[in-house]
Amino acid sequence: MNETLIAQLHVLVVDDKAFIRNMLADILARSGIGRIATAADGNEAMAYKGQANPPVGLLFCDLMMPDMDGIEVVRHVASLEHRPGAVRRTQNRSRLR
Repeated sequence: MNETLIAQLHVLVVDDKAFIRNMLADILARSGIGRIATAADGNEAMAYKGQANPPVGLLFCDLMMPDMDGIEVVRHVASLEHRPGAVRRTQNRSRLR
């Protein structure tokens, strides 16, 4: 992917752990991603997703969060007209079975 396209990406990082959220956002910024937003939970992510302009193109989402978990976030995002790519992560591998 060329640098211009990477710089134009709009990424949303959703994780209830601030350390993980900030670390991933920092890695993405150092990789040249142009616009990075963060959310501490699914509800915050959905509020941001609804107002994001330009639309979010890539979503990094923790699967295990309180209230609205990552699976609910991904289901909600999949029902939207503009569906970003999604990268889901969890620290508990047994949850993925």
